[in-house]
Amino acid sequence: MSRLEAAGRLVRVKAPVSPILEMTEIQTRLLAEAGPAALFEQVTHSSGGSYSMPALVNLFGTVERVAWGMDREPHQLREIGETLAFLKQPEPPGGWREALELLPLLKTVMAMKPRTVGSASTTSSVARWGSATATTTLSCTLKLTFMFS
Repeated sequence: MSRLEAAGRLVRVKAPVSPILEMTEIQTRLLAEAGPAALFEQVTHSSGGSYSMPALVNLFGTVERVAWGMDREPHQLREIGETLAFLKQPEPPGGWREALELLPLLKTVMAMKPRTVGSASTTSSVARWGSATATTTLSCTLKLTFMFS
């Protein structure tokens, strides 16, 4: 979120917003316009109070933000896609030379594996919920268009 905020790609909504249709409509419009991510700081429930946790929407709403989520820039996404496509249907090397040419790919794949760390930036903001009633679900309406020939 700090990267989005520094780049001007995050809007903080301080006004109370309902997750029943209202938040979804705002998010849909932001997505359609390739707008910023939005952090709703006061998500209200039907009894009038606010949930204790804010809601972040449209986080991966643009190619740029998808790339940032993978700690990359947009122009690097094609390379990631090509690597994943090769890994999906790998071809065995035809000889030693081809095997040696695949060593950089092996290094990339090994860097992708999960690893255990002593601490992470998210450990400081883990939310503990006393009950399932503290969570909410976004609601939306569907617009159906029928075409007749």
